[in-house]
Amino acid sequence: MINTTIITRKIVFGAIFASIAIIMKLFITYETQFFAVRFFEIPIMIAGILIGPLYGGLVGLVTDLVYSMINIRGLNVGFNLFTLEAMIYGILPGVIFTFARYNKINIILSIVFTLIIAFIISSTQLYIWQYPQTASFFALLPYRLVVMVIKIPLEVILIHYLILNKGFSSIKVFSDFYERHNIKA
Repeated sequence: MINTTIITRKIVFGAIFASIAIIMKLFITYETQFFAVRFFEIPIMIAGILIGPLYGGLVGLVTDLVYSMINIRGLNVGFNLFTLEAMIYGILPGVIFTFARYNKINIILSIVFTLIIAFIISSTQLYIWQYPQTASFFALLPYRLVVMVIKIPLEVILIHYLILNKGFSSIKVFSDFYERHNIKA
């Protein structure tokens, strides 16, 4: 028998993580003409790690769909590869920590693997959009790679710190994760 209280709590915390990700995607962004630096994927990854890959994927889906509805520019309307990218941020770390122990090496590997897969997906979408001008796509690729390389250590440190030190272990919904991985936070 599935406990509906736990499911309801996971949905509520998923909605909280999605709202944080939407706010981060809207307001905590550094954009230039050539690239954007965003950290909206951090709450999505934490949701995937703490409440599971299904809920992490749903947090990514909700984040991208709501963002595309309220985004002023309207470039990202509806389901496209950017939506899949946002879902991957929640699904991959969730799947990895469903089967692997939580430790520093695994958090580094999961974030690097997730960011590389997400980079490939978003690059594919950008290539599709810029198909007539593929030269501009390839000219901007090095900038995007540099941004990804800079983001990896920042996200590893932030996610690891937030999971270990910010009181998630005292929340009943997340206690299963902390018990399963034998983490004393």
